[in-house]
Amino acid sequence: WKGLFAWSAQYSDGTKPTEFSPMTKEERKWLEEAMQQYTFDEAKRMPEIVQILCECNEKDKQELLDCLEELQDIIDTHERNSHNLELMGGFKVLMKVMFGSQYEEVRRLAMAVFSLIVQNNLELQEKAQAYGGLELMHQYVKEENSKNKEQTMGALSSLVRNSSLVVQKQFLDNMNALEWLKQVILSKDTTFRTLTKVYFLLFDLISKETDQNLAKAQEDENFVKNFILQNDDMIAQMIKTLNYDEEEDLFPHHTLREYILNILGSIFQYKEDAMTEDIMESIKSKVSQIDQLTSASKDEDLVEILTKENTIINDILQKSGNFLLTH
Repeated sequence: WKGLFAWSAQYSDGTKPTEFSPMTKEERKWLEEAMQQYTFDEAKRMPEIVQILCECNEKDKQELLDCLEELQDIIDTHERNSHNLELMGGFKVLMKVMFGSQYEEVRRLAMAVFSLIVQNNLELQEKAQAYGGLELMHQYVKEENSKNKEQTMGALSSLVRNSSLVVQKQFLDNMNALEWLKQVILSKDTTFRTLTKVYFLLFDLISKETDQNLAKAQEDENFVKNFILQNDDMIAQMIKTLNYDEEEDLFPHHTLREYILNILGSIFQYKEDAMTEDIMESIKSKVSQIDQLTSASKDEDLVEILTKENTIINDILQKSGNFLLTH
């Protein structure tokens, strides 16, 4: 501010009268019209977009994609626009497009807009659940395109993560969600991008169980952890997914591995006697792989992420190893 003031003082001559005069009526009118012409009116444009989406069966793919991209930009501008969309009935229309459009790309983009609207927004998460948002689980099965499956899982995760107890309870109880997520994990057709979203969601659910300050969606306060512990095939698949064999996958799959490791750490910290010697040996083999990779690699960033993962693994092994030694 001082610099600006000094510059202003240096480059202005206070001894001369200003050359600027008040605007005439005509000039003010011209300026107002020019500003109005180049000012985007979100409140006016959103109903127009909603109307086009209402007629989605009669519109071509590109027009729908253009409208959804525009809506995405509007929603991203300010959180209030999500609520405005709901107030004008547009949120429900968006969900109908998300579930019912004949075009794969349109459904996928509609899901992306849906995710943007509901993530970390309790009110709109509950609205989405009331409108049938958990039907995304069925939609995932229907979608054949892998990118659409990824986006469907992302939309579901945005709906459930950090949601109210009403949404979580409906998801876990009425939809038998954990069994469904298990089948997604065990399927050989599930992409790594989709798996990352699945494990992110699972880790969030486990974190909510672990946080003693939060109310619980289940009478069993360790409902998710107990489910995983009762399903050996699920644990085995998690450990198998901790793959350090393919060097080109080490960076892209780091986040996925980190979620898995944090989930394993949580469940074995909760129930130490669940760590069998076979599981321990399987996890130990990952340590050996990581040690070899870090010793051989000259990539500092790669060494950093592998060291971080190794720290989590060693923490799991140390706690469980101490239990096995004392029992």
